[in-house]
Amino acid sequence: MRILIVCQHFWPESFRINDICTDFLADGHQVDVLCGIPNYPRGEFFKGYNYFRPRKEKYGQARVFRVGEIPQSKRLGKLSIILNYYYFPFASLFHLPFLMGNHYDAVFMYSLTPVFMSLPGILLAKMKKIPSILYILDYWPDSLFSVINIKSKVLRRHFAGVSKWHYKNASRLLTPSQGMKDKIVRELHIPAERISFVPQSCESFYEKKEYSRQLHDRFDGCFNIVFAGNIGPAQGLTILADAAAIIKSGEDIPSCRFVLVGDGMSKVSLIQYIEQLGVSGYFVFEGYKPSDMIPQYHELADVLFASLSEDPLFSIMIPAKVQSYMAAGKPVLAAISGEGAQVVEESGCGKTCRPGDPQGLARLIREYVEMPRETLDSMGEAGFAYYYSYYRSVIIRIQLNNEIENCVNSFKNRRH
Repeated sequence: MRILIVCQHFWPESFRINDICTDFLADGHQVDVLCGIPNYPRGEFFKGYNYFRPRKEKYGQARVFRVGEIPQSKRLGKLSIILNYYYFPFASLFHLPFLMGNHYDAVFMYSLTPVFMSLPGILLAKMKKIPSILYILDYWPDSLFSVINIKSKVLRRHFAGVSKWHYKNASRLLTPSQGMKDKIVRELHIPAERISFVPQSCESFYEKKEYSRQLHDRFDGCFNIVFAGNIGPAQGLTILADAAAIIKSGEDIPSCRFVLVGDGMSKVSLIQYIEQLGVSGYFVFEGYKPSDMIPQYHELADVLFASLSEDPLFSIMIPAKVQSYMAAGKPVLAAISGEGAQVVEESGCGKTCRPGDPQGLARLIREYVEMPRETLDSMGEAGFAYYYSYYRSVIIRIQLNNEIENCVNSFKNRRH
């Protein structure tokens, strides 16, 4: 088939859509990509890029068409977020006349925040009378409301209406959790047969065990709890600071350290909160690291940490980093609830507490620090076995291929 991928974020930014594109190519499909200019997560264009060029590139055998984009600059704050959200779909519309001349069997949209990034894909599919498949990674508007307290009823109705339009106008929806599928059926009244549950996988390089002498020289001698990923409101990482304060106030202070790898809009406020609580000695911020370096931090870790903020939406979500943690074969400590917690507990890869429960998290940290190495290793092995059975890239690759092929065939049958 010939597939058009639409996603605001694409290589050299580190998102799973890069691997999906590679998989499509490996399966013999011809692929074009409509995306923005790489600037995430720092809010500045990557080296070698600016607003005007390059606008056309190659990613393997895929043709990449880049749309002008306004980065989310920390200096401009919320204004740049609004401009970033709306400018990409607006600027994409001017690319549609050029794409109309190409033959496509389907449009595949990888929908992160904001939901608007899928607009050009839906419109192109309608104009060319081909199916559009929308893979929903961030469920709007709930994911927006969970991190930004929007009180205006007019704005809330706007975001709800726009989101519903996107979900109703895609030919097929894919969700990374069963809970999200059920929510869409229940709240948007979209028929269940139009929606499929397709779990997220992770890049295969997370399976590698890469030993770094430099990191071990810096961090050996302490129990290392590592978090790797975006440091934003959705992650709710203040619970780590609160748990550290509880641990510090105890009589028997365990020897542990929190190593945070990544960047994001909440990093500065999190550091300030940690300093306010007087627990800076427990934390090391490594900053943004290229994705191919993350396995070195995973290998260093005694335990890998995941969390989500205290919001009803996140009870139906499975944090994507859980899969990469499982692939690394390390124990997981997670402050999450609902479907994500169920996966961690059922797989035997780790322990969970509820978001907003620093007392529970502090108790689990103590348990982990005192746990025999054999127990930790067996938890990591259980996680990898679960990942290998359910989340491995090749398994998800087959599911995505089947979904697209079935959608294309169904669409053709209806037309004839």
